[in-house]
Amino acid sequence: MSAPSPEAAAAELEALVSSLRSKGRDDAAFCAAQAGVFLLGERVPDGARAFAHEYKPARPRRAEAPIDEEAWFKLLAHPDDDPFVAKIFECVLAAVRSVRSVPLAKAGLHAHDAVHPARSSVAVVRALGAAAFALDAPMPLGFLVPARDSTIEALPTDPIASIAGAKVTSGRSLEELAFLAGHHMARYRPAQYARVLYRDSLTELTALFAAALRAARPQLGVDPQVAKIADQLRKMMEPAALARLERVVALFVERGTTVDLGRWIQGAERTALRAGLLLCGDLASVKSALPLLESAPRDALSDLVPFAMSEAYFDLRQRLGIALWPDHPVATEAPPEHVRSSPSVFPPPAELDEAIARAEAAEAVEAASRAPDAIVVDERAPRSSADESGPHLVFEQELETIVFSAPRVPSDLGEVEHPVETRASIAPPPWTAGENTSVDRPTVVDPQPSLTQRLDELRAALDALDDEGERTEIAQWIIDLVPALRTAYARSPADFDVSVVDESSPMARAIHDAARWLSITPPIVSLVEGLGSLWSAPPSTPALVLVDPELDRALSASARRWLAAECVAQFAVRRLPMRLAPTPMLLADAAVAVATALGQDMSDESEGSSAHGIARAVAADPTLREALAPLAARLSPTVFRAAVLRWTVSAERGAVRQAMALCEGDEGEDEVFAARPFRTGFLSPDEWRALVAASRSLPALAAARAALHSESPNR
Repeated sequence: MSAPSPEAAAAELEALVSSLRSKGRDDAAFCAAQAGVFLLGERVPDGARAFAHEYKPARPRRAEAPIDEEAWFKLLAHPDDDPFVAKIFECVLAAVRSVRSVPLAKAGLHAHDAVHPARSSVAVVRALGAAAFALDAPMPLGFLVPARDSTIEALPTDPIASIAGAKVTSGRSLEELAFLAGHHMARYRPAQYARVLYRDSLTELTALFAAALRAARPQLGVDPQVAKIADQLRKMMEPAALARLERVVALFVERGTTVDLGRWIQGAERTALRAGLLLCGDLASVKSALPLLESAPRDALSDLVPFAMSEAYFDLRQRLGIALWPDHPVATEAPPEHVRSSPSVFPPPAELDEAIARAEAAEAVEAASRAPDAIVVDERAPRSSADESGPHLVFEQELETIVFSAPRVPSDLGEVEHPVETRASIAPPPWTAGENTSVDRPTVVDPQPSLTQRLDELRAALDALDDEGERTEIAQWIIDLVPALRTAYARSPADFDVSVVDESSPMARAIHDAARWLSITPPIVSLVEGLGSLWSAPPSTPALVLVDPELDRALSASARRWLAAECVAQFAVRRLPMRLAPTPMLLADAAVAVATALGQDMSDESEGSSAHGIARAVAADPTLREALAPLAARLSPTVFRAAVLRWTVSAERGAVRQAMALCEGDEGEDEVFAARPFRTGFLSPDEWRALVAASRSLPALAAARAALHSESPNR
């Protein structure tokens, strides 16, 4: 059967997105729209493109709960990742690790050089910590080795350890790092860690698997060498682990299917890639990062793209708490307390500090045993490896092929001297300061009585720049929806993983100045490397603005002042719906749902979309219902939708005019045009240029500038 034409695929995507949204599954619709944009590019329908672009998070969302064992194998695992094979390897892992793992010192590493994810500002380290939690994997000791031309490598050491090379310590987006970290940490789950110990060697893993079967069922006929290894396994395994292995092997034999270990290795790799996609959430970033993974199959995207549009993927996002909206029954219930389905041979992530301490103590004992006459042992001196003794399993390789010598790196466990993490502004975050951070609460600009009259004149002059559509009856009707919109869409800045608040960057200062002149509470400003747009304002209470520092530094002062003023002007009370929805499409959906709800019974709880949630909230509020019902009774849903879309354009026009008033002049228009984050559904680039050209001759603009300079002659 031939592949569908792009037109047919676009129509199918549009139908899928519409169907999911009509069922209240907004996050599933968002995922489908994102995958459609990745596949179809410019051919994607406008509605799906707007939905995908407007709600794309500024950075990967962090999981609120870890994946459990059932979800791993039923929802995430690739069909070739045979759970019986994985569980058999997991049962013998403790015994295998005891003879295959090597001390850190033999890899040229020392525990005191480990980088702790909770104390480091390095993006890849933090990504590894987030992935360890999300995938319920143990957190290895992490080492930064920028001189090594590699990505992230897992070492067969005790304690477990990973090193991050030059390919991930700089130059990668947060989405790419989330994908690489998820792929990497999947290998630390007990069911996959045998791949690390044996470097995906098909010969050795096949022999180990056969030995595990023989260890559970001594009557099985196997090669003499495999039988010898099986005897070693039985002697080394704890009784509980051996009993569990016998149960798993019994089920495996009862199933009666053949096993292809090469196929399992590839299936486990595809599972790890799926884990990376789940934590990244962006197929384009996955595609750009895939060439960095030597183990990834060439056709990896042929599995990842369908997975990104599957019910399993949608379900996993809900279970982990990384969905944008809780649109699935799983998400409406409190997540159960997470319990491991089987004991782990690794320490849990919370015990990383203890693992480091134990490793350092072991290193000190080893160093002291090699130098018994020394009174003081230098922990940072070069160390030689002691000879190992004990049994060897399955074609033991030479040590040089298992580990390597890595250069020493400075410790990151003490005081972190980094300009981002030492700013006093990061503790406590301003959004924890109480109720004095409301988005729409006016700021006291200056208490001096001598300035009051001129400030009133300035406010009146700026208000005169509002667009005509901002003063209509439908505009006030939309503004009345703000409480319901805030409840439905706005989140805390903490939900966007904003750990550092910036107050000193050029854009932050420009935003604070603009907020002062517009009498608006300044939003929280956070720098986000690699944001890709000068600024982004996700729906949040209090208001949050994410700024790309690299793009900010490239701006001239006049262009920055203009862009900051336009950003802040959109947080005025009368424009809050535009920021809270934040797309015209979703705002129109909410308005239509409210107008419809006011004329009918809203007792039906089957609709789960955010728009219907807003409608139910309004219908249940007597005050809101009384205020909004008269207009809803006069206008049809079609008229409401069109009126809301027109209002969003008017709100944007008013913000642009007020931004122009706060600038010294009209210089820098081309620079502003190039840096302005145009959003789908608002002013198009051509409309923006036409508005700027027409606004220059407005008497109201001249009056506002005159009032501003009268208030502050030295500005």
